[in-house]
Amino acid sequence: MRSRIIVFVALLAILVGGYGIYDSLTTSKSVTPQTVTQAPEPKQNQPEYITVWRLKQDVSRGEAISGAAVQRQQMELTQALDLGMRADVELDFSPTTLFNSELKAGDLVQPEHLTLESDSGYIDLLVTEGMTLYPLVVSNKNLISDYIRPGEHIDILTVSSPRSNLSGAQGKPNRFRGVTATLFLQNIKVLNMGSGDNEEDKVRPAAGKQDDGFTTIIIEIPPSEVARLALAQRTMHLEVYRSREYQEPVYADVRNVIDNYVGVEELRGSTSRGQGGEL
Repeated sequence: MRSRIIVFVALLAILVGGYGIYDSLTTSKSVTPQTVTQAPEPKQNQPEYITVWRLKQDVSRGEAISGAAVQRQQMELTQALDLGMRADVELDFSPTTLFNSELKAGDLVQPEHLTLESDSGYIDLLVTEGMTLYPLVVSNKNLISDYIRPGEHIDILTVSSPRSNLSGAQGKPNRFRGVTATLFLQNIKVLNMGSGDNEEDKVRPAAGKQDDGFTTIIIEIPPSEVARLALAQRTMHLEVYRSREYQEPVYADVRNVIDNYVGVEELRGSTSRGQGGEL
């Protein structure tokens, strides 16, 4: 009797175990795997930058811009917006571009601080206080293209004769007596008086009219020299050269270039032997 009970309990345990294994297998097949995804981390806002130009030294009104005077920097857009700048600052570095106001070292340079050659009021920035403008007509023969530019300083040389008017002379003087060359004015500033985009409206300092052999350049001179220069322009031959320092006074006459030239001949004594004169 006891052995039957033991066999029955063993069979029951086997059936329960088998059912448990079968149930676990069927349950695992019906469950679909789930993929666990992590939420993306929020992106950090990257700061935006724009290009600005900052002065490395003080500049004065009428001074030409140069790359040595400014430094390129990057500024955050949020900071630039507070200063009224929304995009990269672009400057015109042409040699003729001038500052229209005084700025200190460390100041930011913006396009409104500059005046281009074609802008109105450009000539006012070129003229030095207390000086006056003068249109000077000179010969083309000694001018080299682009050798004399706006902002350069020149010396004015005159060739004159007391017997001939050499102003506008295309030929050579026929009489040598009294012909001299001398330095008339030194360290005279050349200006450019052009306006607009029309090339014909501009007065170029080193590009003359080839048909008449003369060029008109605009210079600034002290008001006290206006009368002298006006007279010289109407009586003498004028040439211009870049300014420089001279070791000796610049002057020459015909005897300095023609060795056997005699400007004045004198005869002393009587022309008659009977009067005992000497020759």
